[in-house]
Amino acid sequence: MKSKIVTAGKFILLGLSVIICLGAVLLCLRDAPDLKLSSSPGFEPEGISPADYKGYRKESRYLTMPDGVKLAVDFFIPSEGPEKKRFPAIFEYSPYNRASVYFNLSLKMKVLSKWYTGTWGPIFDASKKRISRQLIARGYAYVIADMRGTGASFGAHIPLDPQLAKDGKVIVDWIAAQEWCDGNVGMIGQSYHAWSQWAVAAEMPKALKCIAPALIMAETYTGANRPGGITAVSWLKYYSDYLQDVNHNAFEPTRSIPVLPCVPVVDEDGDGKLEDEIPLMSGNDERRFTDDGEPRYADGVARKENIYYRATMQHLENVRPDTIAEKYPYINDSIPGSRVTGSYLDTSPGYFLRKIRKSGIAVLNIGGWFDGFLKGTATLHGTIQGANPAYLLIGPRFHQPVAKILNPYKEYLDYEGEWGDQQFINTLKFFDYYLKGMKNGLDRGKPVTIHVAHEGWRKEGEWPLARQRTAMYYFGPAKSLGEKLPSEGKDAYQVDFTHASDYGEPQLNRWVMTKPSRELMRRTAHDGKCFVYETDILTDDVEVTGHPIVNLYLSSDQPDADVFAYICDVDERGESVYVTEGQMRAGWHPLYPDDQQVNRAVDIKPDLPWHGYERNRYVKNPLEGGRVIELRFDLFPMAWVFKKGHKIRLALAGVDAGNFEPNPAYGSAGGEPKPTTLFFHRGGKIASRIELPVIPK
Repeated sequence: MKSKIVTAGKFILLGLSVIICLGAVLLCLRDAPDLKLSSSPGFEPEGISPADYKGYRKESRYLTMPDGVKLAVDFFIPSEGPEKKRFPAIFEYSPYNRASVYFNLSLKMKVLSKWYTGTWGPIFDASKKRISRQLIARGYAYVIADMRGTGASFGAHIPLDPQLAKDGKVIVDWIAAQEWCDGNVGMIGQSYHAWSQWAVAAEMPKALKCIAPALIMAETYTGANRPGGITAVSWLKYYSDYLQDVNHNAFEPTRSIPVLPCVPVVDEDGDGKLEDEIPLMSGNDERRFTDDGEPRYADGVARKENIYYRATMQHLENVRPDTIAEKYPYINDSIPGSRVTGSYLDTSPGYFLRKIRKSGIAVLNIGGWFDGFLKGTATLHGTIQGANPAYLLIGPRFHQPVAKILNPYKEYLDYEGEWGDQQFINTLKFFDYYLKGMKNGLDRGKPVTIHVAHEGWRKEGEWPLARQRTAMYYFGPAKSLGEKLPSEGKDAYQVDFTHASDYGEPQLNRWVMTKPSRELMRRTAHDGKCFVYETDILTDDVEVTGHPIVNLYLSSDQPDADVFAYICDVDERGESVYVTEGQMRAGWHPLYPDDQQVNRAVDIKPDLPWHGYERNRYVKNPLEGGRVIELRFDLFPMAWVFKKGHKIRLALAGVDAGNFEPNPAYGSAGGEPKPTTLFFHRGGKIASRIELPVIPK
């Protein structure tokens, strides 16, 4: 009996070995990410550059900046395709590592890696990302560089340092001068990569013809640090920790966005491998080598110059974003850069528009309806449209993941197609037109493409939509919300200090930009901790597309307060789903011309409430003695159809616990908050309301 079991076991092991070996052979044949693109209405791949190039030539090197700092650059030149010596180039400028090393991959991870990226690892460079591989295959050279103070580059990094823009221009000029470049350069990327595009474009390098910035703020003060003048403590700490760790080339693969060390540029020991140029991580903190003293290497071979180690040690001088937010709390504070002093005002993409409008450079703005930087995307497009060739694409996505609409939202919205392919097709047509001169009709179509919730994709001629009608929905008695002005009154709300805008598992909100949830952002329970106003049951569909504004008349039993506002869609069962939000600290209630947010560099559009945020403009104790103030502020833009039978709800809270700092008037930090009541005044001359951009049928 025992012999039969042993024999059977041998056959099973042999069978598994055959399967594994066959799988490995098949995976080896699949040596690159899938280049097929899924088609969906409005995003047909016809007329785009074909994927004619099967391979590429890669080089890595250091470029020396005028001040002597060396920056790490990878570039990929298409090969194994039509005979061609020069290509247009796409440039990605990153603080998050141009390529990464993943140590000690398991067999399962190696197999998955081979299937999805075309490599067993441990090195993952830009050619393994689907969008860059797609561009290389379609006849674009691809260049990616580590900003100073990041990755394998030398120097120290200060967030949004004006010097980064000057470095970027040097790189663009270098790209254009290479024998493999035809002199036409575009830029790509989201978030910080998008800021870098606006910053470099403002330096006006001659070869830079177009940029495709995705998901970025228009001004950096409220757009990233203090929305509504309230510090986004959770977001700032998480992002600062992440940026610090990745810039220190730490190894923390289990984080929601893995922290992996950057790939070195120079193979100092000449063994053909780059991953062994990263020093061992074996000191007090086994996730990093920066606290280990003299570098030691896995192969036991001493390096003569320790290039990678020396570059990384210079990163210890980097400045964290939350340090800047704490040390420089006002929008006009002077923030020292590495060589040039700037401020929130003149390091903002909106400020860069003054020069960019003169350059005539083409811009494709890409946004997400649930992204924390959506106001910036919409404002940047609204301001530059009409002056430059400008296009706008907004879908129902969050900051992460980059290439997908979360499954709960695909189901809830009956979303068709794949966002990653839709965005790429749209972007490729843009690059084909402005870098290759392909006559693909881009200039003849409407420039704005938006996904309207419960309707689908739609083309528009401008943003905001010219045909919008501003509908006033007034606060009324019995928590009603309607277009008829009610008689005077006020409602009292006892602030619930446990209210927080965290949804689902893992927890997600607009300001947690790094991890996707598996659930919708449902506010039913959250709204129970708020004061809510809502419409009657809708007798017809109502589309709201544009920038909502809250106009609130507020008083309190405390001298200052914060207001967090949420627009929700309430269905027939009473379930509340998040649509958009905004927040405002009462001390910032006075209004100022909105062009001041960019030092009056351009006329910012659309015209929305702006609150100054300068050191001498904060009103101390604005609600003292029961004083009633007008608090007018805009929410994130939206494009949403509230269906017949549903209700439109406005939920108001006094805190977003854990995500934003509590107002100091609520009590000392870390202590028990004071019982606080907010009074919302309605009717007559102090008629609180929301102003909704309704689109007529």
